[in-house]
Amino acid sequence: MTKPSVSIGITAFNEERTIKSLLNSLLNQQELNFRLKEIIVISDGCTDATTIQVRQVKSKKLFLIDDQKRQGKTARLNQLFKSLTGDIIIFADADISLANDTVIDEMVKVFLSHPDTGLVSARIYPKQPKTFLGNAVFASVNAYVSYAESINNGNNIYTCKGPLIGLSKRFARKTIIPHNIFAGDAYLYFSCISRGFKYLYTKNAVVYYHLPQVLSEHLKQNARFESADQNLVPIFGDLVDREFKKNTGIFYQALLSEFIRHPVYSLAIMLINLYGRIQVKLSPQNIYPKWSIAKSTK
Repeated sequence: MTKPSVSIGITAFNEERTIKSLLNSLLNQQELNFRLKEIIVISDGCTDATTIQVRQVKSKKLFLIDDQKRQGKTARLNQLFKSLTGDIIIFADADISLANDTVIDEMVKVFLSHPDTGLVSARIYPKQPKTFLGNAVFASVNAYVSYAESINNGNNIYTCKGPLIGLSKRFARKTIIPHNIFAGDAYLYFSCISRGFKYLYTKNAVVYYHLPQVLSEHLKQNARFESADQNLVPIFGDLVDREFKKNTGIFYQALLSEFIRHPVYSLAIMLINLYGRIQVKLSPQNIYPKWSIAKSTK
């Protein structure tokens, strides 16, 4: 059986600290069930040394699109949809780190085992933070991950995270993310299941990322998460509410378990997130599709 080809796309805005390490990690992945066709990095108006770092990585499979204009992640993902030609397309954020050299292979195995799959997400988990705010957010993430993985074996909207996500060529072929969408990963999830494809989550592909260490950055990030469903309803209708609806019993059990382990952090993040939700309702016009980066996560 011929191995499927994999194309990897990365949108980068001022990622000089992390991009080189990620590229080397991707190039060193074991190609057990796939062959790496290409990695395309789009510099989205970078003003730091991101492009210099990319050019220092030597590989015939690595290509850089150096655009001086900032267009935002959604526009760049749509550009990558047109550029990537593999049987499986994987989008990666530039500030993540892969747990081992089989992460991509584990994602590919899901597509091979389930031919009707359109979308696969890796297990996205934060690195242990060092600040009070970071630990508070960490407590919240632990609760949400516990909840999300307990529902339908993790195959739900809450595990569909954009830092590392894979699409089949059949699903990706006609996919365009509307320019006003806040959460591209959520859009892909709803587009996938509404078009009759499967979404599957794999715990075996683990990716680490840094949590925000600054309150203002966390609030901005959380505001986008809280607003994710607002501009999806006009496109996907009642499906959005059905998928985002929580099993309150299981959800509050997960929150309680984390609260028992870390009461101070848990209480702090509850209050912070409550404040954030109020701010979103009072000022929804402040949420923009063009993300400002969280510098403390780099």
